[in-house]
Amino acid sequence: MAHAVDARRAGRKKIARMNTPVPSLTPEYLTSRDWYDMLARVQEAASPVVAARILFGAIENHLRIESTLMVHVPRDEGPRLVQHRTDIRRRTISITEYLRFNYVIDPFYLALERCRMRGMLALSEVIEENFDQSEYYRTYYEAAGLIDEICFCSGDRQSGHVLLSLSRVAGQRPFSSAELAAARAIAPLVVTLLAAAWQDMGQEAPPAPTDGRTPGEFHRALENARTNFGRSLLTPREFDVLQHILLGHSVKLIAQKLDIAVETVKVHRKHIYTKLGIGSQAEVFSLFIAAVGATDLAVGRDPLKDYLRPRH
Repeated sequence: MAHAVDARRAGRKKIARMNTPVPSLTPEYLTSRDWYDMLARVQEAASPVVAARILFGAIENHLRIESTLMVHVPRDEGPRLVQHRTDIRRRTISITEYLRFNYVIDPFYLALERCRMRGMLALSEVIEENFDQSEYYRTYYEAAGLIDEICFCSGDRQSGHVLLSLSRVAGQRPFSSAELAAARAIAPLVVTLLAAAWQDMGQEAPPAPTDGRTPGEFHRALENARTNFGRSLLTPREFDVLQHILLGHSVKLIAQKLDIAVETVKVHRKHIYTKLGIGSQAEVFSLFIAAVGATDLAVGRDPLKDYLRPRH
């Protein structure tokens, strides 16, 4: 009888623990016994990889993360996939296409050096006005069902970077200011373990497909294509405007960055669309992807020069 009573009590305690809401990651939670117990397990872990798995798992749990992406960005190359975890129903976007092309307009990739210096950046710190109208948002964020993101970064320009991206998805709320404050507070620990785990893993990750070139050659060609896109067909000012359009910037933001009137930007945009045979900002990135996929990406050359030649 006593054993039966003890079993029922143990069962009730287990159910109570299962029904207890997981506390959010906040500055207050970082002073709790649960947090310190988890840190003890991290310290006692058998290897950096195991330690990172414990810490990152706790962070994902308390921040209610639904999508995790870990990539390695070698020096002078594009990102390489290390790990990717998300709900299979949300994989409507090809991670291969992100690693091959889309990363060049990823706000976190463009802010890589800032991320390295600070350890962690929030989406709100790297996006421009009207992010939800940008092509990157449409082709990656919206397609993957993402609504908010934080990114931890370790490494440097010489040895390369390792990025850990943690995202929330549609149906969840964005990260609160308290959650972001807690994430920044633990960033030094996360970055240290991220680097140690990557070292322990052997620092190997397969490159994305690069049409027969070395990863470095393809990355340099892609960056060159982005920075020369449209140069041969547009006036210098139209080219400047197009570069901002490609990054998803709004008309108002382009005007601020180029120190010209909003109406002037609209006139340039109209001329750009006419010359390129497109009708919207969303088509700009689609044209960029089509052009770099169909040309040889010769260094110093505008990919549109060959791609649009048959049309003129």
